[in-house]
This record gives sequence, C-alpha cells and structure tokens, in this order.
Amino acid sequence: MKQTLRDNIVGLPYSLHDMHVTELVINGNDLIFKFMDGFEQNIVNGVLVKGEICFHEADLDSCFVYVLDFCGNEGSFTGHKYAFADFTAENKKIDFEIIDETYGYNSSKLAGWLWGGEEPKECILDLYHFGAMEYITEE
Repeated sequence: MKQTLRDNIVGLPYSLHDMHVTELVINGNDLIFKFMDGFEQNIVNGVLVKGEICFHEADLDSCFVYVLDFCGNEGSFTGHKYAFADFTAENKKIDFEIIDETYGYNSSKLAGWLWGGEEPKECILDLYHFGAMEYITEE
C-alpha cells in the first residue's frame, strides 16, 4: 500500500495568534488587514512587529465572514454569514482577536473573537485568494 504524507505548515515568518485586527480594507481584489499592535515574529518569540497583511487576488464572491453568538466551548448557537464586502461596508473599524489561523489551497481562515457589545462573538473570516498572503512590516 502506498502512503503519502502532507506535512503541516510550519516555519511561518509571523504569528497572528492573539493579535487584534482593527480594520479590514478592500483595495481592488486585495484584502488588507490592519492591526492594533502588529504581529508576532516567530523567529524571536514575543517580539511584536508593526505591520499589516494583504491577501492578493481575492475572489470576493467566495470570501465570507461568520459571526456566531457566544456559546462557550460547546452547545447550540445562532449567527450570521456575511459576504466579506458587505461585512466590511458595515464594519469600518473592528476589534477582531485572532485565535487560530489555518491555510490551505488558495484559502486562509482566521478564527477568533469579535469584541464589542456585552459579550464577544465567535468570528471566522473565510478567505479565498489566488495570490499570496503578504506581510507588510515597518522594519
């Protein structure tokens, strides 16, 4: 029997875990994420680097935002699925804390907490893009 392994993605240059996105911008087919404090360098754990990220050549018809009512670790929930463009039009400034980042074939998913109101909401940004994910740093 033939076995084929798919390696986990390791060695990313930066971590977005616990970082806060404050603004989502659509510039043509590019999606730009602006951060409160930047993001963490994986090479030197704990060092924050000021910057933003850009997902190039996004297919806006296939990019969505899921906002789920807070339910704790498990249980029933309700929520809303938005087209990414509609969500950004309604939410110019946000506080989205990234907890998990997942990357696959032409796709990136960022999951975490959307802060505001009485309780945070669970939120998933589901992005489909043909181009690269670019880290743009001040250094």
